[in-house]
Amino acid sequence: MQYATLLAVANIDLTAVNGVATQSVTFFARSRLPGVRPSDIRITLETKDGHRTLPLDSDGNFALPVSAALTKENPWISTNQPKGTMAMTAEFTITLRNIEPEFRNGEWRVSYARLFPLHDVAGRLDVAAKAADGQPVTATFPGPKTITLYCDNKMARAWIVVGDERQEVRPLEGGQFALTYSAELIQRDAYMVVAPGVGCRWRYDWSRETATTKIPARATD
Repeated sequence: MQYATLLAVANIDLTAVNGVATQSVTFFARSRLPGVRPSDIRITLETKDGHRTLPLDSDGNFALPVSAALTKENPWISTNQPKGTMAMTAEFTITLRNIEPEFRNGEWRVSYARLFPLHDVAGRLDVAAKAADGQPVTATFPGPKTITLYCDNKMARAWIVVGDERQEVRPLEGGQFALTYSAELIQRDAYMVVAPGVGCRWRYDWSRETATTKIPARATD
């Protein structure tokens, strides 16, 4: 692959998604062949000033050097492994911002899309992770399917609102409500309201979201 392919992935800005606070990206390479260790793999940046090896750690992680000169040159990146045996991955780890609801007419209100930012993250990966040199890039995003609201007031009630329609959310128990991810509700601009809207907090069913972008590696014959 060419340098621009990895650079395009590294430059994906997930913090532009509403609800995402920080991100980090790690590249790693592995062989599909049994018995091939990271120490057996050599990744080379073929610049006009000479070939430059990108060191891999014991887990196959490596750092991508970024500079204006490399961006302009767009050199090839190759490996010493047989063609078709390598898999290269960029893993994004993101943290979320605290959900900040708004209050309207005594109700606590938040949009459904704000509760599930993974929807926009997945969409951004699908669009932004296109290889600059035309190579196919597959983006996957395993994320939480549910989010739970905990209210100090055990008598609190919650509804999903779409336009003028309201559907009450049955509590798991007093003051606890679970919502399931729904792309349809996001597309319909749904939101959730809770009354009384005080003393409520959200908890996802995971500690972090990990976004993975798989990049095909070019190997030497």
